[in-house]
Amino acid sequence: NQNFLNYSAQMLTEDENIARVSVAVQYRIDDPKKFWFSTVDPVGTLKQATSSAVRQVVGDMTLDNILTTGRQVLGENVDKQIKQTMQQYDAGIEISDVNLLSAKPPQEVTSAFDDAVKAREDKQKFINTKYFSFTSIYTFIYNQSVSNHNN
Repeated sequence: NQNFLNYSAQMLTEDENIARVSVAVQYRIDDPKKFWFSTVDPVGTLKQATSSAVRQVVGDMTLDNILTTGRQVLGENVDKQIKQTMQQYDAGIEISDVNLLSAKPPQEVTSAFDDAVKAREDKQKFINTKYFSFTSIYTFIYNQSVSNHNN
């Protein structure tokens, strides 16, 4: 019998930006005796463990990393930390899976963040275009000099 806990909050990143992160924790009660008698509120304990894990992992990452290449690492680290914490509490709960549902900047700054991402993409496109132009001109000049030298 699977149960779900959804957690979503805004928190500070390592580079002092704000990220809104949502996770879904899938769990099951693997030991009813421990579940009912080991802790006062086992689901509350799971909520606190989830909150703590997400905040700690997000706090150790930059916003850019969270939103781009680090999403998988974020999910894996949160999963690992929740499982470790719940093992320590021995609350009769087995964590089946932790899914990162979303990670984004707060709605108030989304358009500014999107503009920054677009500017970064435009910069890279400009660099790539100039590099292509340079290599084309260089190749042309090189070929001309080789051709003139051989004649």
